[in-house]
Amino acid sequence: MYTLLHDIRSSWRFWSRNPRIPALAVGILALGIGACTTVFSLAEALWWRALPFPEPERLVMLWETPPRSTEDSPDDWWVSSFPVFLDWREQVEGLDELAASRPWHPILTEGEELVSVVGAKVTADFLSVLRVEPLIGRSFMAGEDEPGATPVVILGHGFWQRRFGGDAAVLGATLAFDDSGEEMRAEVVGILPPRARISAPAAFEEVEILTPLHPDLLRGRRYFRVVGRLAPDASAETVRARLGELAHGFQQSYPESHDGWGADAAPLEDLAAAPVRPVVRVLLTAASLLFLVAVANVGILRLLQESDRRRDLAVRVVLGASPPRIWRQMLVESLLVSAGGAAAGLAMASVAVRWLPAAITLPGAPAELDRWSWLCAAGLGLLTTAAFTALPALRFFRCDLSRLVQAAGPVRLRVTPAGLNPRRGLVLVEISLALVLVIAAVMLLQSFRHLSRVDPGFDPSGALTLRLRIPQSLHPERAQIDEVWRRLPEQIESMPHVLSAGLVNYLPMQGASLGTRAWATETSAREGIRVEVRGVSSHYFQSMGIPVHAGRDFTRKEIDEDRPTVVISAAAARRLWLGEAEDAVGRRLGLDWLGSEAREVVGVVKDVKHHGITAAADPAVYLPLGQAPRAAMTLVVRSVNERPTDLAPDVRARVLEHDPTVVIEQIRSLPQVVGATLIRPQGNALALAAFALVSVFLSAGGIYSVVSYSVARRRHDLSVRLALGAHPRDLVQRVAAEGLRDAVVGVGIGLILFVFLAQSLSDLLFGVRAGDPWVLAAMSISMIMVAWVAAYLPARKAAGIDPAPSLRAI
Repeated sequence: MYTLLHDIRSSWRFWSRNPRIPALAVGILALGIGACTTVFSLAEALWWRALPFPEPERLVMLWETPPRSTEDSPDDWWVSSFPVFLDWREQVEGLDELAASRPWHPILTEGEELVSVVGAKVTADFLSVLRVEPLIGRSFMAGEDEPGATPVVILGHGFWQRRFGGDAAVLGATLAFDDSGEEMRAEVVGILPPRARISAPAAFEEVEILTPLHPDLLRGRRYFRVVGRLAPDASAETVRARLGELAHGFQQSYPESHDGWGADAAPLEDLAAAPVRPVVRVLLTAASLLFLVAVANVGILRLLQESDRRRDLAVRVVLGASPPRIWRQMLVESLLVSAGGAAAGLAMASVAVRWLPAAITLPGAPAELDRWSWLCAAGLGLLTTAAFTALPALRFFRCDLSRLVQAAGPVRLRVTPAGLNPRRGLVLVEISLALVLVIAAVMLLQSFRHLSRVDPGFDPSGALTLRLRIPQSLHPERAQIDEVWRRLPEQIESMPHVLSAGLVNYLPMQGASLGTRAWATETSAREGIRVEVRGVSSHYFQSMGIPVHAGRDFTRKEIDEDRPTVVISAAAARRLWLGEAEDAVGRRLGLDWLGSEAREVVGVVKDVKHHGITAAADPAVYLPLGQAPRAAMTLVVRSVNERPTDLAPDVRARVLEHDPTVVIEQIRSLPQVVGATLIRPQGNALALAAFALVSVFLSAGGIYSVVSYSVARRRHDLSVRLALGAHPRDLVQRVAAEGLRDAVVGVGIGLILFVFLAQSLSDLLFGVRAGDPWVLAAMSISMIMVAWVAAYLPARKAAGIDPAPSLRAI
C-alpha cells in the first residue's frame, strides 16, 4: 500500500508540472467511454433486453401468413383467427403455454372527464405465459375470458399512477367504460408492476389496461396476436415446421377461409428488437470507432509525455530502480488517467442516456445506467489502461539507457524501423476511423435531406389535426353519431381564421389502414386490386391540401345521403383503367365493401403516402363519411395562420361546445404529423454527425500534437537549415508535407474500412447509395484538408524559429 501511495504521489508531482496533458487525456477519454457506455445502455435496453420478462428467449410469436399471390394483408401484421389459435393450442408440440391478445381502445367514462385508454383484451393465461405477476391484486382466473363472465380489468402501473395517483384503494373498485358502443362496468382486480410493459398485442407498445377477451369463432377474422412459451427442449424451428403441417391441413378442411394461407413463428425477442436493430447497430459501430479514436488520441499524448520523461526514468533505473518498479509506476499513471476518464464518461452517459433515445425516438424500455453499464465503463477503462501502459513501457525498456542519461544526441529506438513510429501509426488510426464516421454521418444527413423533400401528397402547412372519438354507449343510435360528425365541420368552418374543415377516419402517416378489393365494372372481381379505404367528409381534400386532378370533391348532399359515389387516387385510376385521371371520372367500380353495388367515380385526387414518408402511395378509394367506420375520426382544420397550433384552444372549445361527449385524444399540427415520421432519421443523422465531428477534432488534435512534437525535437536541425539560407516557406512545406502524407495514407485505409461497414448503413439510407463515389471523394478531400491545416499551424511556427540560440549552443 505504501508503494502504491508513493507511485500516486510521484505521478501527481509529475503531472503538476504540466497539468494540461493529463486533464486533456481524461477529457478525451471521457468522450469515448461516455459515448460507448451510452450506446451500450441503449442497446441493452432496446435490443438485448427488449423483453422485460423472465426467460424471454423462450417466448415466440405465431401468426398466419397471407397467400403470396394476393394483397389481402401485409406480411408484418402477425395476426391469426381465434379458431386457429385454439387449434394451435391443442396440436402444436413444443409449446408449454399459448395465449392470445387483441388491441382494445375503450373510453373511461368514470368521473367528470372522458378519457380514451390504450388497452388489450387477452386470454386468461396471458400474464402467466409472460411470467408477469401483478404488483398488487391478482391475475385473471380461468373462466374469466368466457362469455357471460363478470368483467374485470388489470391496470397498467403508469395509468394507475396518472389517473388514480397510485392509490391502492382503487383495487376492488368498479370502473365504467364505453366498449365499442356497449357500457361496461368492470372490477379492478390487479395492478401491473412498473417494468412489465405489457402491450397490445404482446410486447411492442405499452398498454394502460387489460381485460379478458371473448372469443371470435369465425376463421376468416384475423386480428388476434398469439404468443407462446417454448418447452425447454423445443425451438422456434420445430414449432414453425409443425405450423406448416397444420396450415396445409386447414387449407384442405376450410378452403373458403384458408386457401393459400400458411403459418409462421419467430422468437419474440427478434420481432421486438427488429425496428431498432439497424439503428442500434450503426450507433454501436459509431461509438466504438469514436472510442478507438479517443484512445489513439490519448495514446499519442501519452507517448509524447513519455518521450519527455524517458531520461528521468532512465536515471531512476541507473540508480537502482528495477524494470518492474518502473512498469508499475507507468501502470499507476495509466490507471489514474483511465479511472478519471471512466468516471467522467459515466457522468456524461448519465445525461446522454436520457437525451439520445428521445432524440432518435426509439421505442421500448427506457435506457438506464445499470450494473452492466458500469461494467462496460470499467472494462473500457481497463482496456485503455493496458494500452497506455504496454506501448510506453515497451518503448522505454527497448531504449539505449546510456544515451538517455547523457545530455547529447537524439534518442534512437532499436525496435522502430526508419520512417515508422507508434505516434504516426496512431495518427493513421485516427484519420481512418474519423473518415468512416464522417462519411456515414454525411450520408445520413443527405438521406434526411432527401426524406424532408419527399412530397407526401398533401400540403401540411397551415393545417391543424384533432383526433376525436365518440362514446357509442352515450349515443346508442347510429343517427346520433352521424349527426355529430355531419355538423361538426360546419361549426368549425364558421370560426374566424378558418378556411375549411374536414373529417377522415384514418389520417395519413399514422400507420392505420383499412383495405379491400376494387375492380372496374367492365372486368371481373378476380382482376381487381387491393385498395386503401378512407371515409371522408366534404372539404376534406381542401383541408388537407390534396389536389383534385380530375372531377370534383364530394358534395355535402352526397355525404348526407350516403350516395354510392367514390373519389379515387391517381394510382387507383392508373391500375384500374390504365389511363389518365380524366379517363376514370364517370366510370363505375365494384368494391368489396357493404354490398356489391357499383359506385360512380366522381373525382380523382393526387396520390397520398398513407403509411409513412418512405412508403409507396398505395391505391386509395375515398368513400362518403357515412359508408365507413367512424367511431373515431380526425378533424383537419385549415386556417389562414402560419402557426395553426395558435388556433388549437379555440377549435378545442368549439368541438366540446358542439358535443361535450366528444373525446379529444390528440391535437397536433399537420407539419408535426409529417415531422414525426422524420424525427428518427433526423436523430440518427445528428447523433452520428456529433460522433463524427468529435472524431475529426480529435484527429486534427492528434496530427497537430505529433507535428508540433516533431518540430520541437528538430528545432536544432531546422535552425541550421535557416542559418544556411533555407527559405522559411520551404521549411513550412517540408514539415506540413509529413502531416499531409499521413493524411493521405489514413484516408486510403479509411476508405477500405468503410467498404466493409457500408452494408450495415444501407438499411438507414433513403435516396443515397452507401458507396456514393461523390460523397467518398468529397469527404476524403475534406479530411485531407483538415489534416493539412492541423499540420500547417505548427509548421508555420517552425518557420519563425530564431536560429541564433541553437547555433550558439553548438
